[in-house]
Amino acid sequence: AAAGATTTQLPVVAGGADAGSLVRAILTDTVGGVVQGSSAATNGQTLGTLVSTATPAVTSIKASAGRLYSMHVGNPNTSAVYLKLWNVAAPTLGTTAATMSFYIPASSNVAIPISDLGLYFSTAITFAVTGGQSLTDNTTITTGASVNYSFM
Repeated sequence: AAAGATTTQLPVVAGGADAGSLVRAILTDTVGGVVQGSSAATNGQTLGTLVSTATPAVTSIKASAGRLYSMHVGNPNTSAVYLKLWNVAAPTLGTTAATMSFYIPASSNVAIPISDLGLYFSTAITFAVTGGQSLTDNTTITTGASVNYSFM
């Protein structure tokens, strides 16, 4: 554990193959009883933000395997947009089917539901925002959407 870190063992209470096993919870840099987040240099999450282009373009969050912990999309358009995620380093818009797709309603802000364990991507984490639902869509949107994310 990092200097000043506290390690606590917690029993797993959920059923399944791992029931009864122990989970290590590492709490870093506690100050006055408040847990402070760790930096990317000490295995913390890396934060990112992007305003997508109106013409869909693939953005690489991480060019190797990793975990996505949060995504929040702001759609300023009067039409819905779709956040596409790939487990591929260089997907081709219009050809490579997205691994996941999320509907973002018009004029809205949406937090993509991701568990505390994150979503594991074995190859790379890439995304694009498009105007159509199809997993291979590359429809232009009117105005770029804002995308905020955290990953490791």
